[in-house]
Amino acid sequence: MPAMFSYSLLLAALPLAQATDTVLGVYMFHRHGDRTSKSTPPANLTSLGYQEVFESGTYFRNQYVASGAASQIAGVSPDIVNLNQISVSAPLDNVLMSSATGFLQGFYPPVGLTNFQETLHNGTNVSNPLNGYQIIPIQQITTGTGSEDSAWLQGSSNCANAIISSNNYFSAAEYVSLENSTQGFYNGIIPMVNNTFNSSQISFKNAYLSLIHLQSIPSPVLLPFHPSLFDILMHPSPFALSHVPSPLCLPLTAFQLSLPRTDQSPVYDLLNVASTTNTTFPSQSLLTPSTAFQLRTLADTHEYNLAYNVSDPIRAIAGSTLAAQILQALNTTITTRGTKQKLTAQFGAYGSFQSFFGLANLTSVNADFYGIPDYASNMVFELYTTGPADPWPADAADLRVRFLFHNGTTSGASPPVVYPLFGSGQQNLSWAEFGAGMGKFAVGDQGSWCEACGNTTGVCAPAGSSAGVGGNGGDAGASGATAGGNGLSPAVNGVVGAMVTLAVILGLEALVLLVGGYRLVSKKRLGPQGQGMGIGSGQAVKA
Repeated sequence: MPAMFSYSLLLAALPLAQATDTVLGVYMFHRHGDRTSKSTPPANLTSLGYQEVFESGTYFRNQYVASGAASQIAGVSPDIVNLNQISVSAPLDNVLMSSATGFLQGFYPPVGLTNFQETLHNGTNVSNPLNGYQIIPIQQITTGTGSEDSAWLQGSSNCANAIISSNNYFSAAEYVSLENSTQGFYNGIIPMVNNTFNSSQISFKNAYLSLIHLQSIPSPVLLPFHPSLFDILMHPSPFALSHVPSPLCLPLTAFQLSLPRTDQSPVYDLLNVASTTNTTFPSQSLLTPSTAFQLRTLADTHEYNLAYNVSDPIRAIAGSTLAAQILQALNTTITTRGTKQKLTAQFGAYGSFQSFFGLANLTSVNADFYGIPDYASNMVFELYTTGPADPWPADAADLRVRFLFHNGTTSGASPPVVYPLFGSGQQNLSWAEFGAGMGKFAVGDQGSWCEACGNTTGVCAPAGSSAGVGGNGGDAGASGATAGGNGLSPAVNGVVGAMVTLAVILGLEALVLLVGGYRLVSKKRLGPQGQGMGIGSGQAVKA
């Protein structure tokens, strides 16, 4: 994908950490690397994408972990991973899980055979395979599951009100005006996409998710939606385009992705893939730099307004839950005084980035934040202190946080840059200021999530309600126990039910013994001839 963020517009380009700062913990949200098209699910990480996230992992290792690192996290294990110090998570998704794995291979690379050598009782020496490869568990999170196979940005949110909010866009005057004014432009790219779509499907309505199926391959999509022209043309496109503020970047009042439609197959995404990995594709001469720029800008508008709306913040539920996860992770670093979770890395889709950009008012700092982040983009939250940190700052007032972002693959030649959060104009915030700013929009518990989303099924169903059985398991979160209809908590009701069931079973067994004339005897009285012959003479052990 092209580089969308123009750093010439930055207020200031600061190094990651000042020389007198001590980094205490880091939270990182990372986009996946280059992937195959969504039009041919399941999407997979490409070799290019693998290289992108590996390179990013290597950069951040040299920045935060390795001996002599520029901003080494205080007390971090530099070579052999300490699993108490790191937490990595991703949704159950081929592309995101694979990206997390590739990143970790650069972040904590193999350390050689001697570092993990064990001598067994019989004298045999055993070492880790793959030259001392380090296995780091990746936690599975429910938010964003299957997001890279869904052509719809809200397709994995499962938040009813967020879905409604996005759907409202297609009836908004701003959307109708933009769709009408850009139809002539979309008509001009029909020869590139008509192997897959008819002319009625090629419009701003499918600005991002319309994927050009170059060979008209049917596309089974979980939540059908016209994939976009944008996400097909640039996979990363050979054109080095910058997102420039334009009338297309209006904060539209309501942006929609509709629920199931059956006439959809992703267009920008496929052209994106085609322009990177295909030697040729239909009418490719039509994809001039100006056409590619216009497609990208329209897609930026489409997706940003799908992810965030200033008058309807529930649309940005992905950013709200992410904000809570960031606070919780950094708070764990603080409450354990840096003994646990020094670094947290989470992999997710671009919609979470854009939702957070809007909520944190980053678009007021740089209009480029309206754009879709490129593959392997990342945002970093550094927890640090400017005072003594041995072993931990004595005063919480000494704790500070700064936000950094990099569009696309991070490297020494192109590092992340500091930006001010919440429209504060400050390059760093006290922990209290940061917590207050994030707390204004963070959604971090199931009760709040269910209320905000208006979900009433699955885990959001009232206690004792039949709607909770077989409901939408996507109503993700961690709910607290509430009393049932008898005034007892679900936990107590469960124990009572178990005891009643046990009593019934024991009663039936007693009845069988009585009616059948059986009696219980000691195993010792059976004698040798009875041992090992009947059911139950051995133990069944399940590993």
